[in-house]
Amino acid sequence: MAKRIVVKKCLVIGCGNTLRGDDGLGPYIAEGLRDVVGSDGVDVRIMALPQLDVILACDMCEADIVIFVDARADDTEALVKIERIEPVAGPVTPQHTSHTISMPVLLRIALDWYGAAPLCYAVMPKGYDFSVGETVCDKARIAAAHARNKIIEILGQHI
Repeated sequence: MAKRIVVKKCLVIGCGNTLRGDDGLGPYIAEGLRDVVGSDGVDVRIMALPQLDVILACDMCEADIVIFVDARADDTEALVKIERIEPVAGPVTPQHTSHTISMPVLLRIALDWYGAAPLCYAVMPKGYDFSVGETVCDKARIAAAHARNKIIEILGQHI
């Protein structure tokens, strides 16, 4: 009897404005993962977007694991923060604009509309310079390298 192979589907979504310096860390990291992720038994889809959009709920419904990557601007020194994302309680009604959608709301929409409940994480590297420009600063590149390693670690734990 042939052994059945189960393929885990992973979705990595890098969010951020690539024209605002370190705010582009999400897309920067996502694009950098294209050459290092994916192997036998793993289907990794990588997206780089300027912001979250309700339409992502459809993409999420096809995934077992979703990892959001988005820069953070806070006063803590941690190079990378990782949080498990759970859907907000109860059904939600999407706003007329996608500028206000959060990861927990997006996960709730995927659950309510498609019955999907993928395992979700937010990987948030520290950003330092959010001024206008297409370059990620050197300090943020160090945080990006750490975030990349954490993403690979998360994928390795769940596949």
